Amino acid sequence: MGEVQIKITHYSLTEARENFKKHYIMYRDRRSILKQTDKEIQTKKSLINAFEKLRTANNESIQQIWKEIGFFEKVLDDIVHESTERCSNNIEKNQEIINQINSDNPDTIVRGLLSLALNADDGEFVQDLMVRYSQHKNENIRGIAILSFGHIARIHRTVNKDLIIPHINDALNDKSKFVRGHAHSALDDINMFCK
Repeated sequence: MGEVQIKITHYSLTEARENFKKHYIMYRDRRSILKQTDKEIQTKKSLINAFEKLRTANNESIQQIWKEIGFFEKVLDDIVHESTERCSNNIEKNQEIINQINSDNPDTIVRGLLSLALNADDGEFVQDLMVRYSQHKNENIRGIAILSFGHIARIHRTVNKDLIIPHINDALNDKSKFVRGHAHSALDDINMFCK
């Protein structure tokens, strides 16, 4: 998307296992960890528990445990499917704006980000997109993405504070006065509208 740099991160099996032990996901980045829902984490815990029961199960209970495992795997599959479908629907619904955001022109990207923040009806989708753009190398794009967190708070009355406050705190110390100013505005809106 635009000039957003996507880092390909490699994980050793050992690191992926350690990450999963700590956060129930193989990834180490905060965004991936915090995007998990309580239902997703609880389902993963139940699935782990079911596999643990297999270690000491007798022949009569093994079949029942495998049914449990199948059930929990289906729940996780449904969660992934719902998330993917939600994202696809949002992209389709906001295709014209997404095309602006995918532009190579910084001014067009800024207009697209603002338009999405002010008009999209799924605040979580907008928030996730703004997190990615809050790290952009262009200060105007970065600043508008940060400012958009405040718009999301004002319009939807909720934000994932654990996810976005670290980005806003980084922006408060940004080298750009423009970005710092928008970080203060976003924080004011979040404090006012998301009690």
